Amino acid sequence: MRVLICRKRSFKDSSFICISMGVSFRLDNIDAGTATGKSKENAVLKDGSLAVLARVVGVKQLKGLMLAMYLNIPNTSIINLINEQCPETGLSDANDKVMIETTQKCLLYWKQIRSNSKDKDKLKELKTALEKLGEEDIRKVIEDKAADNLELTADAFSE
Repeated sequence: MRVLICRKRSFKDSSFICISMGVSFRLDNIDAGTATGKSKENAVLKDGSLAVLARVVGVKQLKGLMLAMYLNIPNTSIINLINEQCPETGLSDANDKVMIETTQKCLLYWKQIRSNSKDKDKLKELKTALEKLGEEDIRKVIEDKAADNLELTADAFSE
């Protein structure tokens, strides 16, 4: 959507902008870096961080798929994501690369279906799922990085 500033008004020291569809937003509610007014997501939940998490979890047998189940992704969605990666054989003969890619797609799908949730709720759900999976060390890394709003890196898991 294209944002056009058509008129500025003042209402009790708050400026408003008029959007082309007739909706107005208070300027003080809009982040300086975004045009939508949404706050920035936690760095741990960014696509790159989820890709790193997929690399760490996805190579451990079927733990990537188990993580997807603990994240309450519907089973049919998980099966569809698997079939996109391996339409003929499924994951029966999958190598590490395919397992990582499938885990990454599951994590990105989880992020998409939880797009209306708050970051703290998504982080709590992710940490709980990792705990249930038995990956306490990964959960601790995510908790530390989320507290500092830092993206996940591969070297964070080797420490």
